[in-house]
Amino acid sequence: MHTSPLRTAAVAAAFLSLGLLSGCAAPAPTPEPAPAGDTGADDTATDDTTDDAGDGSPYGTWSQALETQLMQLDTWYDAWTGGGCDVAAAIDAPGECRQLITTAQLTSASMAEVFSSRGDAPDEVADQLDAIEAAVDETVDAATPWAEQECMWELTDECAAPAEAIIDGVLSIHDAAEGWSA
Repeated sequence: MHTSPLRTAAVAAAFLSLGLLSGCAAPAPTPEPAPAGDTGADDTATDDTTDDAGDGSPYGTWSQALETQLMQLDTWYDAWTGGGCDVAAAIDAPGECRQLITTAQLTSASMAEVFSSRGDAPDEVADQLDAIEAAVDETVDAATPWAEQECMWELTDECAAPAEAIIDGVLSIHDAAEGWSA
């Protein structure tokens, strides 16, 4: 059985989103006991809001997760535009374009999960992050009818409007993220 690269990408996106979701629910590791005489308190003050170097602080870790999602979005965008896809064709015939609608919905849901843990960001990127987050929120809202009608499992004519809204939303996310640099 031959599996297309886009189907493989869609499955990978689904597993990645599940991995992100399950990673959020994972129990915290148990810390090792402190050596005798050590109170365990950290005497150094840290600024958890900025991490331009990506050294593991909350913003740096968060921005790396966003960067991963944006790379997936770019891959999706290239496949959607390069494949000459549109919603009508995806509804009418099974194939890669149809799979890309589901991938778009899953990508927006994964990005919403990333934004749910967004903390303070450096001022120079805050406005762009606000624009990306607004586009993500709109796309997730647009995906509600898609989920309610179970369009992921069976595309019907009633799925056309939600599919169009998802695609428009993901294209808006892509536009808002243009030139993003953490």
